[in-house]
Amino acid sequence: MKRTRALLAIGCACFVPFSLVACDDASAPAATTGAAGTDTTAPKDVIAPDAKVAAGLTGLKRLATDVSTQSDSAAAKRKAAGLEGFWAPVEGTVKRNEPDLYSTIEEDLSLLESGDPSKTKTGAREMGDTVDAYLTKHPG
Repeated sequence: MKRTRALLAIGCACFVPFSLVACDDASAPAATTGAAGTDTTAPKDVIAPDAKVAAGLTGLKRLATDVSTQSDSAAAKRKAAGLEGFWAPVEGTVKRNEPDLYSTIEEDLSLLESGDPSKTKTGAREMGDTVDAYLTKHPG
């Protein structure tokens, strides 16, 4: 009986640290894995082909304009939620090629995501100018 308890105690002592490692912190970003089971890099570290960047930025500009036309803050925020889908796949390339334009786009995204009509109009206008400037230097 003592031996069983001792083995049970040792088993629990070995299991608990591994179970704590597996706990999910809701505030931490979810890890993703590639085909080989290895962790993938963050979106801002991924380099995309120029054609994909041009398409992503064009979609981003178009959606930013759409967000800015919303007079209702909640509707603007809902539409702005789609911006990341265009930005995430191309942001690493923009950051590498044009760090200043990257920073401007990040600021404009914050304005657009605020839902405030005056901020979304400013964000969309700046976003359009920034995307145009990027695509002039790096056409897809």
